[in-house]
Amino acid sequence: MIQKAFFLLFLLFICGCAVSQPQVHPPVKNSEILQYAYDQVWPAALQTVSSMGLPIITAEKESGLISTQSVQLKGSFNIPARIKRVAYLSAGILEAWNDARYSLNITIKKIDEQSSEITVTPYIEGFENNISRAWVSYPSNGVIEQEVTEAIKSRL
Repeated sequence: MIQKAFFLLFLLFICGCAVSQPQVHPPVKNSEILQYAYDQVWPAALQTVSSMGLPIITAEKESGLISTQSVQLKGSFNIPARIKRVAYLSAGILEAWNDARYSLNITIKKIDEQSSEITVTPYIEGFENNISRAWVSYPSNGVIEQEVTEAIKSRL
């Protein structure tokens, strides 16, 4: 009986010392050069953000920065599925999510008179309600960047 207890204690010790490897994700394409003048891309980006229902916090035409407030991530009733659609979700066995949200930073840079570079950076979070009881950030998988970029291009 004592040997079993020591064996179980040893197993708990070994399992408690296990370290998970950090996940490495492929790089996400979040910028694109458009063959349109800055003065054409800027209003198209503002219209796109507004049509997506994202409240704008910052719109600085001189610097090319558009920032939005966080809004609820729309989609499936299943919150992990919502997060997985747009981000790399590394779920622990006991994690549970109550909500998901995202915000955007869009930067537009003038390349020359006829071209501009657009960069879309989403900030994706899930509210983990079981262990940490906090908003947890997740790296984007590129879906939001592509959707926003295509929506802007469709307005040009």
